[in-house]
Amino acid sequence: MDNVRILKGYSEQERKELEEAKDNGFNSAFDVIYGIIKSEGDLDFIVKKYDEGSSSDNDQLAKTL
Repeated sequence: MDNVRILKGYSEQERKELEEAKDNGFNSAFDVIYGIIKSEGDLDFIVKKYDEGSSSDNDQLAKTL
């Protein structure tokens, strides 16, 4: 396998959004984080996860990216 990482604790929709992020104009983790904070792009489920998460959950999301 080529650096495949299993995303535990993410719904199918959240995993799909993260997998497709690079195809939707997000060229780096920083772009994705900016998109989450600004609620831009096709990251509806990830934005919801971020908004509802604790600071610890959000730290883990950043590490995942």
